[in-house]
Amino acid sequence: MKKKYSYIIACALALVMLFSLAACGGGGDTGGQTSDQPSTQASTPPSSEPSDQPSSQPASQPSTQTNDQPGTSDTPAIAEPAPLVLPSMITMGTHPTGSLYNSIGSGLATVGTRYTPMEIKVSAMSGPVEWMPMFATGEIEMGVLNCWDAQQAWLGGYDYDAISRGEGFDVRLVTNGSYNIASYLVAADSDIYEAEDLYGKSMILSVTGSAGITMQNEAFLANMQLDRSRITMVTATSITDGVDAVIEGRAAATSVSTGVARTEELESTRGARYINWDPSPEAVARAREYFPIWVELVEPGPGRTGVVEPTYMMHFSNYLVSRTDVTDDVVYAVVQALWENYQELADIHPGLALWTSDRFVIDDFLVPYHPGAIRFYKEQGIWTDACEAQQQALLALES
Repeated sequence: MKKKYSYIIACALALVMLFSLAACGGGGDTGGQTSDQPSTQASTPPSSEPSDQPSSQPASQPSTQTNDQPGTSDTPAIAEPAPLVLPSMITMGTHPTGSLYNSIGSGLATVGTRYTPMEIKVSAMSGPVEWMPMFATGEIEMGVLNCWDAQQAWLGGYDYDAISRGEGFDVRLVTNGSYNIASYLVAADSDIYEAEDLYGKSMILSVTGSAGITMQNEAFLANMQLDRSRITMVTATSITDGVDAVIEGRAAATSVSTGVARTEELESTRGARYINWDPSPEAVARAREYFPIWVELVEPGPGRTGVVEPTYMMHFSNYLVSRTDVTDDVVYAVVQALWENYQELADIHPGLALWTSDRFVIDDFLVPYHPGAIRFYKEQGIWTDACEAQQQALLALES
């Protein structure tokens, strides 16, 4: 924070001019005052001794202070930081209503709106492939998406190549957040219990508007070494459409995260069951050629409809991102609101239980952090040398 001494210096200059008129011989006793900084008063000879604080009196006059430390000035008052300059409203892009990302975005927006002067409006679309171009037009300030989509949007890879004309979008990380737990979901009344049971059946592979989910599905095929020629591949228009396809029998399986509201509809009609990923290091390495996942055993529990027994499922991180040109003040205000009130997120949606302050900063992030976020994290003492090294390495890719 800036420390403003303008008022003190102005008073000191006035005193110098007054005492200069009255003084004889110009340079008398310094009264034991000391200074650690060169004087900013042109009419005052520099002291030969260091001082902890700038003096509010001219060096040519004896000190009249009654401090315990003779000759030292009172500590100047530190001005409050300038108030943040914020708009009345910003917009956050998410996946469709009913999806996990829409629920996450709605929760973040609720807390952000509650604890900042801004209204944070959620705009539900098919996915980041639809709302990321609105970063370029300035229609959306922030968005919620998985780490892979954020990276590819920034780099202009995969589905983001054509829509960004190969240049990528101006994306900055605001906070790392929760992680998703996902796998292929099937109807419990089906005869599908493991990946090989998908042979001769249909599965959702591509999801319109969400290149990230499509690549997660490719990662599953690689992880399980499935022969795609023996499976009918189906396209869904959204995450929820994929679940509807299983409910209606248009597809036998679709990949979806735990906590997605539409899964409850499948559970109530046909029952829901997730199938396993292969947790072996070799299989995980094959999957990571497509998507930055890790695999862990997941136990049944609240918010995990479809996990009917301990199941190996993929995990991956989610990001809250902003446009690069969103002001530092806006990003700082949002980060501060979420940091100080993240405990309220879990009450809004179970998928936000893992959006905790200890996860806001990681040192293996895939897109550069926003300067407004970095400013806040430095104040908290959590922006490390490793973070700075990663930040500079990523920024170098933009040059």
